[in-house]
Formats: sequence, C-alpha cells, structure tokens
Amino acid sequence: MSGPFYSELIKGVQEVTTANGFDLIACSSVGSAQSTSAKFLKEKRVDGAIILAYNITDDIVLESAREGFPIVVLDRKIDHKFVYQVEVDNFHGGYAATEYLINKGYREVGYVSGPMNSHDNQIRFEGYMAALKDHGIQYQNKWKLSRDFTREGGYRATKMLIAQRQLPEAIFVGEFAGFTSSFYCKFVIVD
Repeated sequence: MSGPFYSELIKGVQEVTTANGFDLIACSSVGSAQSTSAKFLKEKRVDGAIILAYNITDDIVLESAREGFPIVVLDRKIDHKFVYQVEVDNFHGGYAATEYLINKGYREVGYVSGPMNSHDNQIRFEGYMAALKDHGIQYQNKWKLSRDFTREGGYRATKMLIAQRQLPEAIFVGEFAGFTSSFYCKFVIVD
C-alpha cells in the first residue's frame, strides 16, 4: 500500500466510509492466505471489503463474499453476485503511454513491469503491443523485463536491462511503487 496511488485511493475511500458512518481498517496483504487481510475476510470481522492487493486470491474472495458482506476488487474479474469490480482501462493506458513515446520519436520502446501473472499487467502489456503494431514497430523481447511491484523490483529490472548494453530509446514502465508510468532511458542512472 505504498506510493502515491494507493495513499490517494485509501484517502478517498476513507472520506466516503466516514461520511457514511463506517470506520476504515486498512490491512496489509503480505503473507497472502495468512495475512491479517485474509483473516478478516475469512472470519468476516468487517462489514465489507475493498481489495486492492493482487495476492489475496480469488478463492479467498469467493469464500468470503455473501449477502450482507459485499466485496469490491480492483483490477480483476471475479464472477460472483456479491463481488463488484472496479477496473482501470489498462489496455488504453498501456497503449496511450507507448504511443506517447512513439509520437515523441522513439522507435525502440522497452517494457518493464510487475509480474506477468498480474491481470492488470497483462492487459497493459497487450496495449503496449497493440501500439507497437499499429505504428509498424517490431516487438523486441530483449527489452521486456518483469519483476514484483516494488521500487526495488523496478530498480532490479531496469538495472538488468541496462546491463544488456543494448538499450531501447525509451521504456514504458508498467507499474512500480515510486516509478512514473514512463520515462526516457537517457535519464536513467544505475549505480
């Protein structure tokens, strides 16, 4: 729950819950099935849940959702009567970020992202690929790296990309805490 995205999101959720007479409990999902978040869901210690973390499994969500206990999930699809989805248009976001770099004149655009098993990351990558294709640019697998959704993961992925000594002209960064959505290689410094 680090970085500016989650802090602003939680701030907005808190404003709405407070205005409607509810308290907000924000829990870490570290530990997946053994996390405090998973225990609160399984034991139904709260009135409902908004799940932002990708490591709270669909199975846990499906076991927990019921009438009187609604669950909202961010950026994933779960088919259940009491599970509601809020999705970012990741395809368009991936496409737009990549196209922005292409329109700036960059023809060699790399892709650095979080885990490829992340739903939102997969859709973002599809947008990236579509933008390359629509602009007649050949995809280069050597410029695609994925790690976890942390600043350290982004740092390691970028460092590995730089170590190849065949850098793209620009990189679309799918998502990492503390990273912007895209940046130019000429500004990257790795020590």
